Amino acid sequence: MNSQIEELCGDPLFQLNMAIWLSQPKPGDFGVRPIFYESGFRVHSIGPRLPIPPDIRLILNELNIEYHESAAPDVVLASDNYSKICILECKKNSFGTGSTNTLQAKTLLIISGPTAPEVLGVGLRKKSYGILAYLTRADQVDALQGTLNGLKDDLSRINIDSGEPGCFGLGCDEKALSIRYSGNLGEAMNINHGSPVEVISIDDDTDPRPLYIIPYDPSLFNQHSQGEEKICRRILYERFLGYVLCKVGSANAPVEIKIPVDEILNSSTFHLFEIWDDRSVRKNFKSLVKEFMTSLREYLGDGDILSFETGVGWVIKIKDSMTHDNIIKQIGKFRPEGMELDGEVMPLLFEE
Repeated sequence: MNSQIEELCGDPLFQLNMAIWLSQPKPGDFGVRPIFYESGFRVHSIGPRLPIPPDIRLILNELNIEYHESAAPDVVLASDNYSKICILECKKNSFGTGSTNTLQAKTLLIISGPTAPEVLGVGLRKKSYGILAYLTRADQVDALQGTLNGLKDDLSRINIDSGEPGCFGLGCDEKALSIRYSGNLGEAMNINHGSPVEVISIDDDTDPRPLYIIPYDPSLFNQHSQGEEKICRRILYERFLGYVLCKVGSANAPVEIKIPVDEILNSSTFHLFEIWDDRSVRKNFKSLVKEFMTSLREYLGDGDILSFETGVGWVIKIKDSMTHDNIIKQIGKFRPEGMELDGEVMPLLFEE
């Protein structure tokens, strides 16, 4: 079991969902300790494309320093009044200064500095204290922290302010999954627990995954641990199926049931899709809805029952009670595991 949990600690979708759960109020006896929420941080956005401001790009260009003009961190956390903003990125492994990840890290350091409220559109420059945190495996923390400190020093030498860099490391023992963090990061994010802090208890023969708020992320294609790709996409399709079944089951014939694409995606991600800012990922998600609904239409066998209408979404036409009962039975028998679950997702060319 421990080897499986250790593998999960490096899975980017597991890391992403952990970051989200750690930022949510704890519902009753739910098994995750939300250390980010307890420290005053909430999810502001997921996957936003954040640009380096023009004046800083000008300095970098004059000094012939390589950088990315923008970066899309996995999650942005913020305190209620935006006095603190944390740019959070998930990574399976650490990387050195010669890695392809270096330019992304340099860009994230700049964005998470005094410019953070400006690039997020929540305030003026220097209004917020900025933090750059990487969520990775516990055994990768020291090496990654060294890389981030080196990049911050490089930026300081050319008088560019950056965010406070730090790493959260996921690790486990026989009883719990814990998060390790450095003292500077704990202070920056108001985390008062001793490091490491237990965030999930592990029982024998129990899957340690919390409920995935985001069951699948198309941008993580081929980055999952073995077998996770199919499992996660199947879970997303099952949520689509549950949503459609509820819409049909609660209707009264005769009726035309309208299913907007954004509505089914919000329902399937506990409304986090509405704050998902990465346009390419949003298009990929909409492509998955199209793939699922097309497969369901083929399964139903009558193209007049389920169709797509531009500007409306998917429409299910039910003419009478007998048709209604038959459609409910057919949808209930549809099995998403029969669909392709491991192919690369191709984004829609046009918004639907």
